[in-house]
Amino acid sequence: MGVRTVFRLASLSFFLLSGCLSVPGSSPQDSRMSPLAFGSIHVATDGPHPRMFPTTLRFFSLTNEDTGERFRVDVHSDSDVFSLRLAAGNYVVDRVQFNAGPFMAESHVHLNVRVPDGKAAYLGAWEFTVDTPRTIRRVRIRILEGEPEFPKALSADIVSNAMPIETALPEPDTFETRVFQVAPLPKVKYFYRR
Repeated sequence: MGVRTVFRLASLSFFLLSGCLSVPGSSPQDSRMSPLAFGSIHVATDGPHPRMFPTTLRFFSLTNEDTGERFRVDVHSDSDVFSLRLAAGNYVVDRVQFNAGPFMAESHVHLNVRVPDGKAAYLGAWEFTVDTPRTIRRVRIRILEGEPEFPKALSADIVSNAMPIETALPEPDTFETRVFQVAPLPKVKYFYRR
């Protein structure tokens, strides 16, 4: 097991034990009974980088197609694990937002995810390649199964034997779309000069 895998497991364990995985709009009891969905992300930039800030994934959001309930997963990293509790059903990852220091950009995507009933869902390794700032900026997303020992180690350390893990990779496994600049928050006068 590599150093990167150990770091991912430690990060995920910290989030699970600290109780940061509550689902918006549900009670803590409902959240504990919902299966765990987890995966990893890696963000890379493509092209000359005129800014001194690295590009990170700020968050991604997904919608339950059956109930319309929306979820936002804050990541704030260029390489990390993510996890949340989701009820079984069909979901669509519909928005991703990146930031490089105070500069933010986002894309609307369409990745279908099926969370199985009674099992933890391993959503794979998500690789984002974001163009550096330019007139027309794009992001390329690849969904890979990732390191095979990662879900097995997580199953042994965190998920109980009563809840097996099923790989549920989003589809399509590759996606490319435009990235649009969004106004930085908070509103700093410098960024709104004419």
